[in-house]
This record gives sequence, C-alpha cells and structure tokens, in this order.
Amino acid sequence: MLPTMSSQPSAACHPIHLVPAVTLLLMLVALGCGTAQAQPSARVLRPLAQPPSVLLPIQNADIGSSEAASAAARATGGRVLSVKRAGADVYLVKVLLAGGKLRIVSIDARSGQLR
Repeated sequence: MLPTMSSQPSAACHPIHLVPAVTLLLMLVALGCGTAQAQPSARVLRPLAQPPSVLLPIQNADIGSSEAASAAARATGGRVLSVKRAGADVYLVKVLLAGGKLRIVSIDARSGQLR
C-alpha cells in the first residue's frame, strides 16, 4: 500500500518549528557569516597622520566662508556676526568684540590669514 499524503503538515515541518531556524539563518547572513563571504579589500583605510585642520591646503584652492569665520574669530577673540565674499581673494567678516565694539576683518581667501 502506498503512503498517503495528509493535508496536515507533520509536527517537524509546522511553521512554528521553523521560526528558530529561519531566525538563525537571517542572523548569520546579516553578520556576514554566510557561505559566500566577501573577499577582503586590498585597500585599507588608515587614520590621518594629522587632523585635517593641520594639513596643507591644496594649491590654488580657496577657503570657504566657515573657515574665514573661524580665522577671524581666532584672530580677534570676538563673535562672528556675518561673512561676505568681497572680490575673488578676500572675505569680509563682521565681528563683535568684547565691550560691544564692531570690527570688520579682511581674511585672505587663498591662505585664510588676516590681512
């Protein structure tokens, strides 16, 4: 006599019994422990030898307005109110000094130095 297929799944194949196995499989795949692991990259990223603020600027590259504001704040010790590009090679930075004095500082757009 041939075995008959019942419409009821067996206890071992019941969906509730598959949850731990499926969960484990998904965790292994998410962690990269699957059978097809990616090859390690030949290029290794290393930390910078110096912080970016100390690195030399690229030749002919202008500083941005935020760098001009930082340079003006460091040079004067005041609070920067506004930054405006004035021409190709200078930023005008409005700074509020201690005692309420207002000062406009010129920052070289190439070097970031006070003019």
